[in-house]
Amino acid sequence: MFKVYGMVSDNRPLLVITARFGSKRFPGKVLRPFWKDYSILEFLIKRLQTRQETSRITLATVNSRENDPVAKIGNKCGVKVVRGPEKNVLERVSLAVKGEDAAYIGRVTADNPFTDPELFILQWEAMKNVNADYSYCKESPNGSATDIWTVESFEASVENASTNYELEHINAWVWDHPELYKVLWFIPPQKYISPDLSLSIDTKDEFVCVGNCAMSFEDPLRASINDLIKITFHKKKTFP
Repeated sequence: MFKVYGMVSDNRPLLVITARFGSKRFPGKVLRPFWKDYSILEFLIKRLQTRQETSRITLATVNSRENDPVAKIGNKCGVKVVRGPEKNVLERVSLAVKGEDAAYIGRVTADNPFTDPELFILQWEAMKNVNADYSYCKESPNGSATDIWTVESFEASVENASTNYELEHINAWVWDHPELYKVLWFIPPQKYISPDLSLSIDTKDEFVCVGNCAMSFEDPLRASINDLIKITFHKKKTFP
């Protein structure tokens, strides 16, 4: 089931950000000004780049003209950019992984600007400790965590996924085949737990709420999940 790889020149996981201009409820949201002169997408990339372990990034966007500005943000931030079909997210991520020597793949969605590097590192280390094939973080705020695969389990998804649902929801193949993979449902330390808090942006109202949260910090790029939970509780803000 597992492949044997030689020495890996870069042992960091590969984080693939999926981003596109189109959105049924909030078109162009990833390009919206979010904090200072950063769009949502640029803020997310810069936040991940605050930690060496999460700074190996590829942006996977759509091969259409309206997504040219999305690709330009990736180029501006100095990350690799790949482009593929809009309705096949799995293929876009597969293009990002192709030719890489990463042992672990993390998928980040661009509507989650507060994806947390420290939380990712904790989940990744826990995954390695138990030799899991795939991991999903539970109980942290919505929009703060990622999916993580071993490259073997991700490649198996690419080879076997066939339904439109599996091509769009790229964790579906592993979730639906627990008999084939060791899955870690990661529960983080208590200070990261706040399942009722949402930091994901899918609507204009959510954009305003999460943007206001960013403005509460002098440097939100380095704000921890615990910081976000505390400031939200202190100011009694309600996030959708």
